[in-house]
Parts: sequence; C-alpha cells; structure tokens
Amino acid sequence: MKYYFLADVGGTHIKYVLSTARAKFVFENKVKTDHKNIIKQLKELIKPYAEQLKAIGIASTGVVDNQRHKIVYAGNNLEVLKGTNFRLLAK
Repeated sequence: MKYYFLADVGGTHIKYVLSTARAKFVFENKVKTDHKNIIKQLKELIKPYAEQLKAIGIASTGVVDNQRHKIVYAGNNLEVLKGTNFRLLAK
C-alpha cells in the first residue's frame, strides 16, 4: 500500500502524518522545527517511509512563486524559508 506524507511546517513545530488515500492517519507526530536545517530535517522525517510513499504534501506560511517553485515570503517566524524550493525533498 502506498501512503502520503503530509507535513505542516510551523515556526515552533513540524507536525506530520502518514496517511492513506482515504485520509486515514496511520502515524502522526510533531518535532521542534530546526530553523537552520528545515529541508534536511524534513528529508530525515520522510526517509523511513520513502519507499512506501505515493506523494509528499507540505503546508507552510508564506507565498510561493509557482514559476520558480520557491517561497518568496515566509513571515517573521519562518523567514529562513525564503528562497526554499520544497521540490528538493523529492531528491
């Protein structure tokens, strides 16, 4: 069975779940946000499930430039996300 990894990146915590296509959560957790290494942190959270994933969904504060696939505004709590390309998680 393939799952969906869904994460809500916040200024204090990253809340994440592993979900079925029917939105049944098989696993959920939260960790303190590592502001200096958010992409690395997300990759580490995804890693144990990588082979079982159909898709990854990320929610975060801010504005995304869909042409460049980057966050162009992230608010005060997550200013470190400015310029982040979440497509890097797929690599």
